[in-house]
Order: sequence, then structure tokens, then C-alpha cells
Amino acid sequence: MQIQEYRSRKHGVNLLPVVSDICQLKFSLCVLWGQYQRIDNPRNGALVVMREFKVVVLGSGGVGKSALTVQFVSNTFIEKYDPTIEDFYRKEIEVEGQPCVLEILDTAGTEQFASMRDLYIKNGQGFVIVYSISSQQTFHDIKVLRDQILRVKGVDQVPILLVGNKSDLEHQRQVRSDEGRALAQFWNCPFVECSAKIAQNVNTVFAEIVREMNYMQKSRHRRKQRCCDGCCVS
Repeated sequence: MQIQEYRSRKHGVNLLPVVSDICQLKFSLCVLWGQYQRIDNPRNGALVVMREFKVVVLGSGGVGKSALTVQFVSNTFIEKYDPTIEDFYRKEIEVEGQPCVLEILDTAGTEQFASMRDLYIKNGQGFVIVYSISSQQTFHDIKVLRDQILRVKGVDQVPILLVGNKSDLEHQRQVRSDEGRALAQFWNCPFVECSAKIAQNVNTVFAEIVREMNYMQKSRHRRKQRCCDGCCVS
């Protein structure tokens, strides 16, 4: 079964698929759970619904946010540190058999651009918070970022992934792995240690934030469904 036709409009969905009942339900859930785009399967010409996710990478200056993002997008390591103001990347990936597009915003870590974070956070759907395992200060700095995310979003649960970068610098480690895991447990979010330099766990970072976004969106939908079911009970 294939979805033959649809029309969509931002700022309010106007969806008119010509489909079987099952396909119509699946497509409607995709619209409820997030953005999508139309792509054609090159093998059979069938329409495929591809999710789009807006991911924001946050953390102090020098922790390797840009190096991590560029390594993921282009399999290249940036050796020279050049402070970022704002860089935007886009990449198609597949997570658990489902294709999706990541729109990744690599943000400034320096305080002079801190005032721009509210805007980044407002437009983001998932957040990768990065510290360096070789700097206790960067681990301390990130603790205010989660509070800022929750404040701007106005909710108590947001898709967040805690990342300890520069795991190749084990001999310079200042933040123990169990410290990172403990903070992630306190935040109720996943935790990954990685190295942008040697491309260790880089793909895992972005696959994990997709899983977290999927999980939370489905959880919100189930809560809304239970609420609606409760309203229907006389």
C-alpha cells in the first residue's frame, strides 16, 4: 500500500491523503509527532514520509561542539579551534530503520553570544549538551543550560542528550564517566562519551538524540490520547 497524494500547509495542517485507512492513520500520526517531507523511494517509486528534526548543540567554548558536528556531517576532524557564532548543517540518517533529516544548529559557546541562546532553544526540538572530559569547568558550566532550556520551552521534559567529548584525552581526564552518568540520571536523559577527533561514538550521539525525540513525542501523544479518551467517558 502506498500513499498516493497529500497536501500539507505549515501553521496548521491541511492533509488530504488518498490512502487506505491504515496508511491514513500512520501518516496522520507522523504529522502529529513532528515535521515531515516527501521523498520518493528510488527502488519502487513509493512515497516515503521522512521526519525532520531540529537539533541544537550547546556547551561552553572549546568543548568541541563544531568538531563533533562536522565529524558527523562530513567525516572530517577540525584541528584548529575557531570560535563559532552560528553554523547550520543538514544531514539525512536512518535510525532504527526509519529515515530522517537532521537540521543541526552548532551554537556559540562564548558568553558574548549567550543572549542568542533563547532564540536557538525556542526553535529547537532536541538538544545535545556537550562538555569536555578534560575540563571540570565545562562540566560545571552546562548545568545552567538545562535550566535555560526548560525555562524557554516552558515544560519539564525536553529531549536532551548529555555528551562528554574528547574521550581520546583519557590522560587529561578531569570529569569521571560516573559523574557524567550521575548527572544524566539526575536529568533523566541519555549519556554518551565520544571523541570527535577519532570519530568514536559520534554517530551514536546523533542517533541517540533522534531516539530521545521520538520517545518523548510518542509519550506526549499517548498522554494526549489518554486525556481525550478520559474526556469521552460519561
